[in-house]
Amino acid sequence: MKLHVWTVAVVALLVAGAACTTQAATDGNGCRLVSFTGSVDELNDDGSFVIDGQTVMTDDETDFDPGRDAVVEGATVEVDASRRDDGALVAIEIEVIDDTDDDEDNDGYKRSTTSAGIAA
Repeated sequence: MKLHVWTVAVVALLVAGAACTTQAATDGNGCRLVSFTGSVDELNDDGSFVIDGQTVMTDDETDFDPGRDAVVEGATVEVDASRRDDGALVAIEIEVIDDTDDDEDNDGYKRSTTSAGIAA
């Protein structure tokens, strides 16, 4: 699994003085960071996505891992976003999760699970 550059991205955005859509709540613009994992329900014509029932907007600053084309209906994604003071979510990063990678702690060993979900 790839290293996340979340902290670096937030620090870079804070230093750059970006708009509220990509900054942390501490900037005084009413934004707060939100992270969640969910399934893509819809792809909208305006470039936004519905993920687990939540509309997530994107902009030119949104980072897609591995790329925007990988975000398809039914894909599991991890979203890092700013929630603006009007309640809108604007994605900072959307990462498609590879459900076949069960090496969760990145130690080189894949774990099988029983039908009860208990690591074997």
